[in-house]
Amino acid sequence: MKRILLVFPGARESVWSMRLALKIMRKRAFIPPLGLATVAGLTPAGYEVRIIDETVEPVDLDWPCDLVGIAGYTFNSPRMLELADEFRKRGVMTAGGGPFCKTHADVCKKHFDVVFSGEVENTWPKFLAEWENGAHAAFYEETGAVDMTASPPPRWDLLDMGAYSSGIVQTTRGCVYDCEFCDVVALTGRRVRSKSLEAVTEEIRALIRLGVSAIWVADDNFTANTAYAKEVLAKIISINRETGKRARFITQITAEKAFDEELIALLKEAGFFAVLIGIESPNRESLAETGKIQNLKTDLAEAVRKVQSSGIYVVGGMVVGFDADGRDVFDRHERFISESGLLLPVVSMLKASRGTRLWKRLSESGRLTEEDDGDFYSGSNFVPLGLTKAELADGYDNLTRILFGYDNSIGRFSQFIARVEDAPRPAPVSIQDVLAGLRASLHFLLGPSERRRFFIRGIRTGLKRGLWGATAFVELAVWLESHRDFHLKDGGARG
Repeated sequence: MKRILLVFPGARESVWSMRLALKIMRKRAFIPPLGLATVAGLTPAGYEVRIIDETVEPVDLDWPCDLVGIAGYTFNSPRMLELADEFRKRGVMTAGGGPFCKTHADVCKKHFDVVFSGEVENTWPKFLAEWENGAHAAFYEETGAVDMTASPPPRWDLLDMGAYSSGIVQTTRGCVYDCEFCDVVALTGRRVRSKSLEAVTEEIRALIRLGVSAIWVADDNFTANTAYAKEVLAKIISINRETGKRARFITQITAEKAFDEELIALLKEAGFFAVLIGIESPNRESLAETGKIQNLKTDLAEAVRKVQSSGIYVVGGMVVGFDADGRDVFDRHERFISESGLLLPVVSMLKASRGTRLWKRLSESGRLTEEDDGDFYSGSNFVPLGLTKAELADGYDNLTRILFGYDNSIGRFSQFIARVEDAPRPAPVSIQDVLAGLRASLHFLLGPSERRRFFIRGIRTGLKRGLWGATAFVELAVWLESHRDFHLKDGGARG
């Protein structure tokens, strides 16, 4: 029996590492590697498969295997290539895949024996069959759009799901929009494809059976097909009723969907506690520049208020450094976030990722200064037009310092509590939830005086909406503190 080791490489810390939140929850990572679990599901019987997520456990370089498959993104590509080189030194056949191999195939070909570009539902089984016959290729590329009904259930049995704060399920791939800076279209295309409702519901049920209480619906645009999204939400509502456990969910939607009252009501009833919305900028010229046409047609501040009035947090993606941005862009972002009451702003500097229209435009104009490192919070990789690189970095640092200051965070939470028209039904609380809440409380109450005052003020504000409001604040405070902690570390948000 041939043995296959699948590895998700580690990476340097980023804003999404959520280090503090994981410490409080006693978890080792945010979400499990869906891609590798899917590859394992595509692997037929007759192989022994093992998955190692280096975020959770060290890679066992000495595990005797016939093939190691390593999949990664740009942000963890240095470790991905390092591991490939190490396994090859040991005489192990290597295969590389994931988004980095799609956008950097030439680089990966120098480090891997076999490279997979794009989705692998078709190419992985083809490779295995050819490998068995001793005549496999060195490069496999998916040039079409994979039928998602061919995507099998992930092999979660090969991972320690208790190590993760959330489970993950993907219902669709692709996005109908084509924003200049976004790599989704380059990776998965504009034609939106979906799994069957039966497959989605079974994956969710499987995660709940494994004890997962929070699930990330990892679609790049969950509401790209609104009718289908509503069907998925109806299924989730039924699952929660059947199991009596009411799992909690988070996903990504677009801003204009905030005004679809039926959709927001279904999200709320299904137990979605947060949604990510790509707001990008309050500067209309910047939105036009990047092709964010849906946001140009939407009152973005009102969209945030609409969603949050239902009791669902909005995690707002914001970007500074567009060509149309001038020195006033930081004040404009601060004002928008304050006036909209956006609970968790996630602000980054614009970065040109390989494969995007932005990368092509800046490359052709000679404005790229370095390769993309996959971290949108480490700085821009091109020469801005309306700002110098120093002005962009300094303005960004000052903006995050203001946004994650305790007074600003309390102000936005106070708006949220005041606007919630009908508080969501609280999810069942486990012993683990209670213990995590106690650890979070101790972090704030035993910390510096300003941190302690922030926590007490937030609890008092939340209690205006009863127990739900207080627990909502504790959860949000941990998220905010995790982001604050990250920016502090690099000299960012300091008070």
